[in-house]
Amino acid sequence: MKYGRTLFYLTAFLLLVLSCPTVGAAETVTDVTSYFSPATGTLLSISGDDYLVSLDARSGVMAGDLLTIVAPGEKLVDPASGTVLGNLDRVKGVLKVTAIRSGFSQARPIGPIENALIGDTVRRYQNLTVVFKDQNGDGADLYQQLVAALPALEWQGYYPVDTPTDALNLPAQLTFLLTERSLEVYDSNGQILRSFASTGKLRRGPSTPSAQTSAVNWERPRQDSHESATYSADYPGFRTLGQFPSLVLMADFLTTEQQTLVVSSSGGNLEIAAVTEQLQPLVSESLVQQDKIHAVTWWQPETAAGLYLAVTATSFKNFTFSTATETVFSSAIYRFNDGKLTTVARNLPYLLGAFDRNGDGAKETLLGQRFDLDGVFGSIKELKLNGTGVSENGLGFDVPLRFPVQGSTFADLTGDGELENIYTRNGILFIVSNGKLRYESSKQMGGSLSRLTYDVNPGQADALFTSVAFEVPPFAADIDGDGQLELIAVSTDRSGSSTSGLEWEGSESWLSVIKYRNGRFVKGSLGEKLEKPIQGLTVTQGQALLVLTSKGGILNNQGQSHLLSLPLAP
Repeated sequence: MKYGRTLFYLTAFLLLVLSCPTVGAAETVTDVTSYFSPATGTLLSISGDDYLVSLDARSGVMAGDLLTIVAPGEKLVDPASGTVLGNLDRVKGVLKVTAIRSGFSQARPIGPIENALIGDTVRRYQNLTVVFKDQNGDGADLYQQLVAALPALEWQGYYPVDTPTDALNLPAQLTFLLTERSLEVYDSNGQILRSFASTGKLRRGPSTPSAQTSAVNWERPRQDSHESATYSADYPGFRTLGQFPSLVLMADFLTTEQQTLVVSSSGGNLEIAAVTEQLQPLVSESLVQQDKIHAVTWWQPETAAGLYLAVTATSFKNFTFSTATETVFSSAIYRFNDGKLTTVARNLPYLLGAFDRNGDGAKETLLGQRFDLDGVFGSIKELKLNGTGVSENGLGFDVPLRFPVQGSTFADLTGDGELENIYTRNGILFIVSNGKLRYESSKQMGGSLSRLTYDVNPGQADALFTSVAFEVPPFAADIDGDGQLELIAVSTDRSGSSTSGLEWEGSESWLSVIKYRNGRFVKGSLGEKLEKPIQGLTVTQGQALLVLTSKGGILNNQGQSHLLSLPLAP
């Protein structure tokens, strides 16, 4: 009998019963059973798409886990014995955990939520419809063992490799896919949640490369986040190319036929240097027009020769007869020529971001985004040079509703000729293609020191402050030489960082690599972990270049910043 989204949930039967399995299969089933162990909690609060639930790490919950919101249903009673066999519970919707806190977790909906109420029961990996797809054709026994081991899941059937394609288009909240080397688990959006090795030998966390070989490997260990592929690039370690003259809160690189340039800012100045075997300073200029510089980017407009800099900055507007101030954006554009900066436009009310959309390596497209007090990232326009400065134009392409021009890029990662929209927001990296979310990371992306704290109620009696980070944009490059772009992005262990993002005691940063392979995105790591935040990133001339800023002295700009190089495989 089928109950659709209703589950015949047997609370008492959680023991695994196996009949003469192979050792490898037994280990796999044991690992899967352990990972999908049930947990039950309560819905604590609802604010838009932000749900708080009373489950945390002590309950076995991890970022990326799926939770069901359920309403109690009719009890099923054995008429002969009077024993309660279970309940027919109604599923109101499914949540995905985005962050783990002490005593509770944050989650967001996957699909529609039906009349969720505070106090509703939430369950980890229970009341979910599941299909089992077998690419090998020999997983029938494993399927039966998993059905017996995980009765809290609603199994919809076993589908071997020779199942007709139209029969595989089944709606399911979980999909188990048995491949030659692993058992992979996907959510309803096609995002991989976990991958279990066929031997059951699972490891946690990104791998640390050795310096013995330049081979590139894709492995599938278990991780604390829902990504399950680790990019293990065995390249030599980082080496230091030089120290910046002042602390760097944001940097951007530009490679031409002649040289590689890096522009950096400590918040009140611009420094430009050439990158060779060491840093060669070219320009140092203090900008008095802006109170605080948050981001810098090179811009190479197609309609003009030369190089330009787009500087995102803020200033403060005083209210008449009041001590209150309002944050406004006063960004600027400069032309860099003959070692000098000349002003093209100033006091622009935008956040600025430049992008390469034609694939030639030059960032020809400049986007300006209005400042929204409620959400920071508002409407977007394309900015173009004109005779007196820049003009505002409509976008000739679509971007996601929540797309920020900071911490974002465009790239054809899938190789289908279409650009994906890639951006980091609130610690999560998103990849969107043709209006559809194709990938969503766990909450460990970004982690920039460049931040803006502002009053969302300027001029009101009760000040309400919030903070937003200006993230380092990801970079797309073919780093393994297979002719396909990979995405390199900054990742951060946020467990030790403060809410202001200005202290990094106990935190680490590293480079994550996201690759499109076999019809899906998988995530891994590149190089070792670092104990300092990364404030600039590029890949050029067979190496990854990154800017590292020291932990202390952020508020008084007394810290140090260094340029590091990570050689990549030839």
